[in-house]
Amino acid sequence: MIKGWTDSVRIPRLGTIALGVKDEKGVPKAVDYFVVPPEVQEVYGPQPRELDIVLPSEDIESIFPAYLKRYGNQYGLICRGDGEYASVNETYAKTSGTEYGLKVENGVIVDMATGEVVPVEKSGGQGWVQIPCPYKNCQHYINKKCREVAVFSALLPKVPGVLGAYSIDTGSFNSYQNIKNSLLILKAMAGRISFIPLKLKVRMQEVHPNVGEKQIKRAVPIMYVDMGDITLERMLQLARERKLLTTVTLLPEPAAVDEDVEPYDENAKPELLYEPEASPGTKPAAFGARGQGEYFEKTGNQEVVAVEVQPEREPEAEPPAVSFTPAATPVTTPTVEEKPQAEPAEKSTISGVFEISSPVTVKNFKTGPVTMCRVTNEDGEQYMLTAYPGSEAEKVLANAVPGQKYEITDATIKKNNIGAKTMRLIEVETEIDAAVSEEDFGFDDLF
Repeated sequence: MIKGWTDSVRIPRLGTIALGVKDEKGVPKAVDYFVVPPEVQEVYGPQPRELDIVLPSEDIESIFPAYLKRYGNQYGLICRGDGEYASVNETYAKTSGTEYGLKVENGVIVDMATGEVVPVEKSGGQGWVQIPCPYKNCQHYINKKCREVAVFSALLPKVPGVLGAYSIDTGSFNSYQNIKNSLLILKAMAGRISFIPLKLKVRMQEVHPNVGEKQIKRAVPIMYVDMGDITLERMLQLARERKLLTTVTLLPEPAAVDEDVEPYDENAKPELLYEPEASPGTKPAAFGARGQGEYFEKTGNQEVVAVEVQPEREPEAEPPAVSFTPAATPVTTPTVEEKPQAEPAEKSTISGVFEISSPVTVKNFKTGPVTMCRVTNEDGEQYMLTAYPGSEAEKVLANAVPGQKYEITDATIKKNNIGAKTMRLIEVETEIDAAVSEEDFGFDDLF
């Protein structure tokens, strides 16, 4: 027997399960069922809402770790934090560390504020630099580049041939609390949580997030764990009789050996939990099919996509009211006697109720950073909305929730671009009925 080889049980990781899919545009959409691999579909069908599971370890932290994570296209996992401290990728800290108050001097990483050398710790074959984590005050979190990620690992005992664990990524606070608290209660009752038959389920749950000073109502899919058909009385009886293991006894006692799940690849970004990144040569997803002239800017070693936005101008004369869809301007062929006249700029004012997509902040050399998003009116027509710095609309979009409806008043419009100064949230009562389609789901707190 070789010490270090035989004193632990390593359970392999076989695949992933999800609570979301990507639409044809690559935008994540939540679903109220588990998206499972083919071998699991053979047992539970294509859209199961509950799965039989057993947990491979007594350590809740190892089977359900939760961290704040920021990813990059070149570096994989850039930063991982717990709300108090964060670890930054050493290579990223050396090339773009000023974002985190770090710089390189004489070949070592130092704190820009104190000038002290910041030690590098090795883990997983990579170097990491520890810094304070500002959590929700971090600009990367505010800009939705960093978010909460929890990874739940479990075995599926009813799937034939399975000798390993499956993982589910979630960014839902409610799912995390439901599962963690249930496991703590189970451990208090039975004295253990590993290799006990459980059910992992998903259900629609009503949540009430705050949007600015308003509280809205939404239905989202939330995971939870329960004991299936086993009553609490029966569970306590089984615990007394020491009959809580599955039919195949894999472990003699919970603490007899050190069991663990094969580590997952933290550099693999869980795409469903993050808003889509714009790739070079394409417009950001929030801008839809219509947009203005785009350009690329180098920031350190990264290429950032931005959109050039024309500054808002007041119309020269009071225009007549127009419908939401700008009318096409007829083109006439000039005669010999006529000189062709330049067509006037198609610009007027617009008001109405719109549903918004995810707002993004882009750089504009003329006006500074501006907030933009795609908006859809009640007739299904789409426009690009720009909220200018210091405007009421910019303040509203700072706390905007994708999918909610907002009233825009007296905004300028040129072609399909709206320049908004004022907008407000429309209070719409959302009653939670029996069936909810995936179009009703937002992006945050879902998977």
